[in-house]
Amino acid sequence: MPSRIKARPPRKRAFTPKTRTGCKTCRIRRIKCDENRPSCGQCTRGRRICDGYVNPASPSQTHRRFESLSASFTTMSVCTLIGTDQERRCFHYFRCRTVPQLSGSFESTFWNRLLLQATQHQPVVWHAVVALGSLHRHFEQRHQNLSEADEFALQQYVKAIGLVLKPIREQGHQAADVVLISCVLFVCFEILRGYHSAALSHINGGVKIISELPSCQPNTTLSLAANPYVPLPVFKQIFSRLDAQASQISNRRPRHLLYQNLSTTNPSYNADIPTSFQSFEAARNELDYIHTDAMIAMQSLPPPSPITYPPSPIDAQIKLSLDLICNSSTIRLKKWSSAFESLLQTQKDNLSEFNQREVDILKLHRVLMSINLNIDLVRAKNDEMMWDNYTEEFETMVRYAEDLLNSTATQEQSAFTLDTEVILPLYFVAVKCRHGRVRRKAISLLRSQQRQEGVWNSFLTARVAERSMQIEEEGLDSTIVVAAEVLRFKRVLGVEVSFDFEHRRANLEFVKLKENGGVDRVNEWIEWTSLGPKIL
Repeated sequence: MPSRIKARPPRKRAFTPKTRTGCKTCRIRRIKCDENRPSCGQCTRGRRICDGYVNPASPSQTHRRFESLSASFTTMSVCTLIGTDQERRCFHYFRCRTVPQLSGSFESTFWNRLLLQATQHQPVVWHAVVALGSLHRHFEQRHQNLSEADEFALQQYVKAIGLVLKPIREQGHQAADVVLISCVLFVCFEILRGYHSAALSHINGGVKIISELPSCQPNTTLSLAANPYVPLPVFKQIFSRLDAQASQISNRRPRHLLYQNLSTTNPSYNADIPTSFQSFEAARNELDYIHTDAMIAMQSLPPPSPITYPPSPIDAQIKLSLDLICNSSTIRLKKWSSAFESLLQTQKDNLSEFNQREVDILKLHRVLMSINLNIDLVRAKNDEMMWDNYTEEFETMVRYAEDLLNSTATQEQSAFTLDTEVILPLYFVAVKCRHGRVRRKAISLLRSQQRQEGVWNSFLTARVAERSMQIEEEGLDSTIVVAAEVLRFKRVLGVEVSFDFEHRRANLEFVKLKENGGVDRVNEWIEWTSLGPKIL
């Protein structure tokens, strides 16, 4: 039976002239552009990079093909279209000078691509980046007082903070990834200004957000985007390392990002150590994993008894548990070393100077971790004489650090990074090694640098280590000190740092044992400007 349904004639598309005024991205996608500037509504809602507008006065100029998540940001025409002239200059400085330093010695997708893309969509990120670029320029030019030299940077910083809070006040929520990006930038800004207490507050805030994100309810002030500017695992890695730094600089602050569902489930980490690493970045992540996993186990133990001499008997149980943790971690560190050496063998003929820098950093931190895993931590808490067994390792660390600081790659690249590279290992040598020549060399290397590695400042740590050495060597001939001459009850067990929130200063509490078994505490204030610290 023939069908009664008549075939419709093919529809013809009504002719309309092609628009030449939309953004390049919408034109390539062949959708209508609302032509908002600097980023059109279509790109903003779809979280795409708005690739700017073709200048009608230049018909010969051809548009570039849009590339989602482009590997290079430096050619984006949109950079020249947003912000004031001064903002664009600071952004350019950030992109060309600050990013290469903050990305550290290893490849960083966050700094090199994801953050830069977010600046073109989020005003809060733009102003935070402009503030940091402006401040960093003055930092590198060694202005006498950063706060006076760059009022513009502070204005941009305040504007960024206001823009973080604005959506919460007006709409009741803000995107979590935008808040965390801002938090990372605020940490950098406060570190560079020298306000470490404020930087630690931002670190704590970011750590708290990441800890609570998995259980975020729809009615909370933070919203989770389906396509965030920065994936959550990247934030976990950044804040896990910042969390570690904050705990290292303050003994009373425990690490927070240690739970299995936070730092150790990062895709960059691997519980199974391969026979050979595929890259130095993979080796670095695995070394982080070993350290973090050990910290998870250690912080699960009951806290040890207060410092006493001789040690309390109850610490014997803790010592047994610590020995098991350290032995397990030492086995994993040996496997790591084997995989690392295998990678070195395959790359030995292709190592660039930058690669050699990566290698030296990993070797330096391997020695540092090895010492801490091998020493009896319970006894060392009360008996600093135990560190005298590691003078050879301390010398090795100083040699690696000196090679790093003298390398062309280091001199050309970095005075300001979020990564822990040489400052913490050198400080560790300076306070734990009592061999006069070795510890003085470590302090000398710290004093010779103008470096900021996360919350660690080279000149500040040099001054604290120097003061600790002065306390221990009081009455000795400082030119020929050997470890055996520094008596047990003269040695500093630790230094507790408490930062002043309002000023560039901190209280230092040097803890020592008394001969009668008690504890002696020496409190001093240290303050600093961009010119360096001084003891009050």
